[in-house]
Amino acid sequence: MRVYRPRIPTGQHTNNSSTRSRLAWCRQYAVRSYRGSVERSIRKFKQQAIPQEVILDLVNLAAQSPSASNSQPWRFLIVVNREVIEAMHRAVAQEQQKILAALSGVERENFAEYSCYFLHFIGAPTVIVPIYKPIEILSHYLSGTALQDAHGIQYMEHLSGVVSISLAIENLLLSAHEKGLGASCMSGPLIANTALREILSVPARWQIALLIPLGYPDESPEPKPRKGAEQIVKWI
Repeated sequence: MRVYRPRIPTGQHTNNSSTRSRLAWCRQYAVRSYRGSVERSIRKFKQQAIPQEVILDLVNLAAQSPSASNSQPWRFLIVVNREVIEAMHRAVAQEQQKILAALSGVERENFAEYSCYFLHFIGAPTVIVPIYKPIEILSHYLSGTALQDAHGIQYMEHLSGVVSISLAIENLLLSAHEKGLGASCMSGPLIANTALREILSVPARWQIALLIPLGYPDESPEPKPRKGAEQIVKWI
């Protein structure tokens, strides 16, 4: 299958206007890609290092994403050290075994099959770890008042951070696909969240969103079925 890849504008991309232009090209490409069913989660990678400038370009494009109150509550940990990736893999595998030991019967078999997907990042030459923090603006305004700890405010501020980092991750993935890179989003490894935070020295107020194994793809998986709009829309 031929994959359509438009030539994005080239030249100096040192200002926000040109970066946004390139991001617009990536989004146009993504629309064509999704309509043509060519974008996939990639779990097998060639052992070919990704140039540092390519990764920085992906992060720069991700950083053009909208965020709540333009707070940009994101950071991106770029893990290329094999010893660190292996330590992360061991931590997830240990938690996987603990859960397996607590299960039995069909549940154990199902989790064993399902959780193998938690470990695929070990084969990637690069693992990007997006982290985020809640957008604590209103809670600061209300500090010392009876509404300081209102559940709705805490929920809103936490969700604002989650939505913001999610928008940045999507743009990063679209840009990576346009560059011929493969990736996938992995939340499963967060069963070892505590250990991963320690390995990666994640600051106290920040949270790991997920892991993104990244590399040049060494597979071309078939498309998975998608629900149509008629299955996921409710008119009110």
